[in-house]
Amino acid sequence: MNQTQQFLGYLDITTPILGYESLAEPSITECTFIASYNWHDCPRPTILVPGAPPRWLPPATFQRLREDRGDYYRDPNAARYPRWPLGPAVQSIYTLRPDFRTDEVDIFCCASIIGSLLAVVRGENKTFQFGIQKIGNTVLLVRESDDPQELIRNVRGYGHTFPEAYTVWPASVKGSASHQRIVKYRFGELRCLVRSECDGYLAEHVPDHVNKALDRLEPNGVGLEDQVGFVKVAETRSDFHATADLEVRKAGYMIPQRSVFDLKTRSALSAKTLDSENFLARLWANQTSNFVLARHRRGVFSAIEIVEVRDRVKAWEKDNHITLKQLHTLLKDLSAINDGRSMSRLEIRRRECGKLEVWSSKPDWFALPPELQKQWSGGK
Repeated sequence: MNQTQQFLGYLDITTPILGYESLAEPSITECTFIASYNWHDCPRPTILVPGAPPRWLPPATFQRLREDRGDYYRDPNAARYPRWPLGPAVQSIYTLRPDFRTDEVDIFCCASIIGSLLAVVRGENKTFQFGIQKIGNTVLLVRESDDPQELIRNVRGYGHTFPEAYTVWPASVKGSASHQRIVKYRFGELRCLVRSECDGYLAEHVPDHVNKALDRLEPNGVGLEDQVGFVKVAETRSDFHATADLEVRKAGYMIPQRSVFDLKTRSALSAKTLDSENFLARLWANQTSNFVLARHRRGVFSAIEIVEVRDRVKAWEKDNHITLKQLHTLLKDLSAINDGRSMSRLEIRRRECGKLEVWSSKPDWFALPPELQKQWSGGK
């Protein structure tokens, strides 16, 4: 703990600070894909905008894969851009949508924070912390850890070698390390902007010319899906303020949300299914339409399900309406937690199954660099 931080109290999730009852059954509506970017694997922090996810491309024959080995970051955004992990998402938004209305966003966070808050209202064991800053009309929630370059411990299984064998980065985004996406939706009356990592996309769900454009080595513009199909986005440079320590390159194509997927690998002996784990909760938070569940016997993946999950996610939402009502109330409280306080920046902590603790923020912590704070607070 930073010695200058002060403990300010607890956030009681059973007593809303606004003193109101949340909506009876809050649900996600009006989901819109906003922006995307790839982390390029190079020494200097570099993003490709809009980038593209890896394409699903299974090998022609079954092959035995080696188990995962090596080092994998727990949070690639924090590891590659530790000072402002949410900054690249904002850069990608302003690159693709220079006139984006920030005054129409109540909460901006990553899907993992929503998952952590779901664990709180469910009473599950989950240790985490995140910073809060209100900029303009938006409350930004940014995941924090003692070590931004924290590695996943005790790596085992095939969660990394499987996608390496069954997906391929398009030529225009070769050298990418991950694909990040930002969607906007209403959760009840809250207008949320949510960033999450994407595992891949299904080529048959996008037009042929998009796949061909992605396979060209030279950047050929970016694409944006609208109500009638794919249209080109102007190649003119937007007037947003880029930060000097983050390089932004235009490359890739905007892939529609309906074509992307999350994936998980499991042993063929495992009884766990799509419905028996927290898969649906994550798919609900990031509004992903497809799920790949790959089962293996000693590294040979002969049972692979590709499931269109929108109906299952809606059913999960309905079945969990009581939990989601509590989550909605908690998010509403977090959006108002700075109101009436002299501090515009705070930190939320939780250890295991404990209460949500409210702390003052680290003195030098901010959700965004100064130039992006200024532009975001301007409303567009």
